[in-house]
Amino acid sequence: MSFTDIARLVAANVDQDHDGNLTLTEIYNSLITRFDHDGDGCAEKQEFVKQWSHDYHDNPHVSGIFFDHLDLDQDGCLTQTDIDFNFRAMDAHGDHSVTEAEFASFLSAVHPSSTGGSSVVG
Repeated sequence: MSFTDIARLVAANVDQDHDGNLTLTEIYNSLITRFDHDGDGCAEKQEFVKQWSHDYHDNPHVSGIFFDHLDLDQDGCLTQTDIDFNFRAMDAHGDHSVTEAEFASFLSAVHPSSTGGSSVVG
């Protein structure tokens, strides 16, 4: 799967109302629903890496580096605060909505293998 394919699939999985735009609520809900396996309100690194690697066929080591880029306070846990800050970085137009293109651009900036190199398998 190429990096572009991953970006499209992630956006489609997050876009709960299928309107082509991602909101902060949709991103947070997706994170908690899909990545917080123990239900403690935080997606811990091992939870994230396991699910991200499974869903998007990404190399687990690279998925861990990606997690580290998203975990802004480096506490080993993706929370609402991390999502808030990352969302602001995604929202290039400042309109409280992220298009698939804005989302792909953000992923390209923070994912360690945005070119779809050797870290993407499958």
